[in-house]
Parts: sequence; C-alpha cells; structure tokens
Amino acid sequence: SEDGRSIGSSLGMGAKTGWNLIHPDDRDTVIKQVYGSIARKQSDIVCSYRVQHQKGYYFWREDHSNYVYAPDGTYLKTYIIARDITERKNASLELMQVAEKYQSLIESLDNILFIVDKTGRILYMNEIAAKQQGGQPADYIGKTLQELFPAQAERQMRLIQGVFETEGKLVFETQSKVRDELRWYRTSVQPIRDEEGR
Repeated sequence: SEDGRSIGSSLGMGAKTGWNLIHPDDRDTVIKQVYGSIARKQSDIVCSYRVQHQKGYYFWREDHSNYVYAPDGTYLKTYIIARDITERKNASLELMQVAEKYQSLIESLDNILFIVDKTGRILYMNEIAAKQQGGQPADYIGKTLQELFPAQAERQMRLIQGVFETEGKLVFETQSKVRDELRWYRTSVQPIRDEEGR
C-alpha cells in the first residue's frame, strides 16, 4: 500500500490506529469530513491529508472514498482508492510561495495569469483570470484545463507539454471560449523552475 504497509496489515488496521497515523494538524479535519459525509449520506468524497509512512516520515495522500449504505440508509462499508500526491502537493506549495512573493505585482498586471502542472491542473490563477470565468481564484484552483476549456484543452496541453519538454518559452495566439463567448488571446507559456533548476 502507499504507506509502506502490506495490504493485509492495512486491511486489519482498526479505525483508531488509522486515525492516529494521520498528521495531527490534519486529523480533526479529516475525521469531521468523513463522519460528516456519512451523516449526510454522501456516496463519494475526495480527501487529501498527510499520513505517516511505516518508516516514520509523513507524505501527502489523496483518498477517493465510496460509501455504501443499506436500503434504510444505514452505513455499511467504505471503498477507498488512495494515491501518493506528495510530489504534486510540494510543487503546488512551492508555486504558491512564488505567487505570494510576487502577489502585489501579479495582481497589478492587467493580464490573465495561470500556473499549471504537467497534467494541466491549475495551481494558481489571478483575480483577473477568475473574474473572466465568473468566480474567484479559489473556485478554480485544483481543476484542470479540460474542465474549464473542454474544446481547447487538447491543443493547450500539447503546447504546455512542448514547453516542459524543451524548457523554453512559447508565445502564440489562440481563441478560447469563455462563458459562451469566443475571445482571442496572445498567450505566453514558460516553465517555472525550482531552486534545483527543475
């Protein structure tokens, strides 16, 4: 399993032991989300948190949980698909630190700004970009280009992947449909490197 334990030992782990493996800063939030979802008879939730590996360190994990109920609404069991998202989370945190550092400059620009990862998932969006979508940045961070721009996402991802592969800057003009209106944009795409130059 993701935490370094065998599947058998994970399945045999009691709820109390499982909760105790969650990072103290995340534990109460996760417990409230899980039991709150069951109380509301929700079927599916996604939850991310830090959990302790068998070797002692903490890593970020994302659970896709499916709750099963009896016909009378009684909770029966949970199916969970879990994955390690540490790399994605760390990249997101690093980019957020960059964005916060230059927040005043970014928000003063009359330009649309996105920061996305290699999969097209949005890690940052400035206020102007969010307003064009009809919401706030928090409404879109974590979503994918496919979700926001389904008609243009395939082409956008080819261009983004090309930038990651060549590590160069790309400038082009593209047409995107925003809130049922077609608009032309002059777009500049370039990689953001970490302190190690990756």
